[in-house]
Amino acid sequence: MGLFGKGKKKKEKDKQTETNEQSRPKIQMDSLPPMPPQDELNDMFSNLLTELGVPDSKRKQMEALANERKWLLLFQHKSKEEEKKFKKSTGKEEENAPKTFIDRVTQELSLETVSQLRTALSSNPISWITEFVNHNGLTVLFQKLEEVTKSSIKTDQDWNVQHELIKCLKALMNNQIGLEAVLSEQHNIFKIAMSLNSSKWGLLTTVVELLAAVCLVPPNGHKYVLESLSFVREYAKQKSRFSILMSHLQRSTKDKSSLDFKVSVMMFINTLVNSPDDIFFRIELRKEFAILGIRRMIEKLKSNKFPELQTQIEMFLEEWKSDEQETGEEIHDIPQRNENDPDEVFNYLKDNIIHTEYEKHFMSLLNSLCDASYDTSLDIWSTIDALTTRTIELAANREEDAQSLLFLIQGQGESDRIKELETYVLRQKEELEELDKNISAVVKAATLKMNELTTIIKSTTG
Repeated sequence: MGLFGKGKKKKEKDKQTETNEQSRPKIQMDSLPPMPPQDELNDMFSNLLTELGVPDSKRKQMEALANERKWLLLFQHKSKEEEKKFKKSTGKEEENAPKTFIDRVTQELSLETVSQLRTALSSNPISWITEFVNHNGLTVLFQKLEEVTKSSIKTDQDWNVQHELIKCLKALMNNQIGLEAVLSEQHNIFKIAMSLNSSKWGLLTTVVELLAAVCLVPPNGHKYVLESLSFVREYAKQKSRFSILMSHLQRSTKDKSSLDFKVSVMMFINTLVNSPDDIFFRIELRKEFAILGIRRMIEKLKSNKFPELQTQIEMFLEEWKSDEQETGEEIHDIPQRNENDPDEVFNYLKDNIIHTEYEKHFMSLLNSLCDASYDTSLDIWSTIDALTTRTIELAANREEDAQSLLFLIQGQGESDRIKELETYVLRQKEELEELDKNISAVVKAATLKMNELTTIIKSTTG
């Protein structure tokens, strides 16, 4: 249902849910009251789907169910509602209220309390979710996620709690109310993406599945995910925004227990690269992955014959080939280079830029760096590094911000001169005002002196 309705089947049910299902007596059709007329049944079932927050993508499928199945679902829902009313009358409903769950997680961040919250978020109707959001439940979830993510020392229990918090967000985002609440703040996606800085396959798998789903949410989902990866690059001190994904993919080729992650991360990469409408944007994103060795990685993954993984690999290669044929721009395999060898990095740049239209800019940059080499200040080198990295990312995103950044850099000298002139003019104005005050004081003193002399002359002659 919702964002994750087409996800993989769970390998095992939640123990609490399983216990509840076993203890609940099964309802037989012959034990139900008479079915209402067709139109009334359809209206009742439509209202139930609305109350449960069933998305449009699943609604048609549910409405196509047989009348007997619809009536059974309606009766089961009515039974649950009557059970809730009974609990409310006996004071037991408070135990399952959204605010109760929020208070529990706030007071005790244990695996049990977070798991119970995840089950509640997955099984309660849309009215419960709305109440949870309105009581700042989402804010509490992200606060706790940030706390455990930034913890420098973690036990296995801490990692499990972090994973369960991500699952809570996934459950919450599986309906429109929760999805809109999470996407209302771009920084929320940053906090989710920070969990990529982990070595736990289960956690990583859930995170990339969630980010892949967000990519497809218009109008800003794809942009938010790309920027969250840039945020993680800085947080995890990676060279490229896609480096962390490729590092995990490389590590997964040596671990047989990471099959689910391999499938999910390839699905994420496909979603990330193939969802933009702009074909040149798609090509630029593929180039970033090509530089990091995506094709060599895919050759290693091909040895695994798991059908779902092979499907994602084929999709990646077919879309790549299709865009190349449409534009006539072939993306060749990027030669592997040792990023720690200055000579190898320089020769790589030289071989790819010399005798191209970019050569003059390349030479200008090298000469500027030569001038900077005499400055031992770390600030100037870290600034150059940050500016270069950010400019390349903006250019790859095909955003106007890249051009704006260029204008800002080019106009910096002129801007400084204008500020200097403004300061000079202001200083001159202040000096003139001070001079004017002094002149006024002199004139006033002179006038008083003349009046005194006139008075003395008059008294003498009189």
